Amino acid sequence: MSPKVKKVLEVLARIFKGKEKQIPENQDALGAYPLRMQISAIPERRYLRTARILAIFTFFNLAALMVLAGMFAYYAVRQDVLVANSKVINLYAMDPEHKVIKASEYSETSYPALGLIMEQGVRDYIKSRYSYYLDPQKQAQNWGPASPLSLYTDAEKLKMFHEREAFAWTSPARQKGVNKEVHIYSLEQTSTGLWEGLIDIFDMKPRDPYHPICDCYEDTRECIECKEKNNLGRARYRVYLRSGFFGMPNLYNPLGIGVAGSYLTPQIIHPEDQFWNIPPILKPEL
Repeated sequence: MSPKVKKVLEVLARIFKGKEKQIPENQDALGAYPLRMQISAIPERRYLRTARILAIFTFFNLAALMVLAGMFAYYAVRQDVLVANSKVINLYAMDPEHKVIKASEYSETSYPALGLIMEQGVRDYIKSRYSYYLDPQKQAQNWGPASPLSLYTDAEKLKMFHEREAFAWTSPARQKGVNKEVHIYSLEQTSTGLWEGLIDIFDMKPRDPYHPICDCYEDTRECIECKEKNNLGRARYRVYLRSGFFGMPNLYNPLGIGVAGSYLTPQIIHPEDQFWNIPPILKPEL
C-alpha cells in the first residue's frame, strides 16, 4: 500500500474513530447533568459516528447548492445563446418585484439590409435635392449626372425639375449670395416606401479657405451648433418622400433605388423652442 493511500485511510479513521455508545435509556449520559435534574439524556448524542456523517453530508449538500446557485446566476445573466441563428442575451432573468424567474424580452431588432441601404439613399437624395452651392464645381457634384438626385430620379422627372423647380429654388440663394446647406434631424419610414423627416436648411456664407466658418456638412451636434450661431437664414421643413427599387440599375446605382416624389411643408420655428422635435443627441448646447 502506497504512503498516500495509507495517509488517507488514517485521516478517515481519525474522523470516524468515535464509537457509538450503548447506554440504557434510563441512565444519564451527559456527564455534567446528573440524573436528579430529571432530564433524560438526548438519545442522538450517543451516536457520534452517525452525527459526523450527517454533518459532512450536510456540508457537501450546502456546497452543491451554492455551486448550482452560482451557475444559475452566471448563465441567467451572461450566457449568449443562438435562437434561430439570432444572438439572444439574457435568456432568463430574475424578476426582483415578484421574486420569480422569467424569460427575458427579446431586445434585439432585426432590420433588412436593403432597408438600411434605402434609408441611406433617401438621406443622400434629400441633401442633394435641397442643397445649393454658389461654387459651380460643388454644385455640379450636387446636381450633376453622378449625384444622388440624378441617380435616384426618373429621367423625365429630372428634366421637369431642372426646367421648373431648379431656378425657383436657387434664385433666392443667388440673390443673397449664400449656400443652402441641409441638415437632417430625423428620418423614418412610416409605411412601405413612404418616408417622413425633419430637416433644417441654413443659409451660409460661401466657404473662405483662409477663414473657414463651419467647414462641415455632417449631421452632428457641433456642426449644427456652429451653423446656428453663424447662419444668415434658417428654415425648417417636414419632408415627405416615396421611394422604392424601381430605378434603372447602373454602375453607381446597382440596386435601382428610385425616389418617385418628394415635397416640403414649412414648420414654424419659435425662438423660445427653436430645437423642438430634434433628437437630444443633435441639440446644440446653447
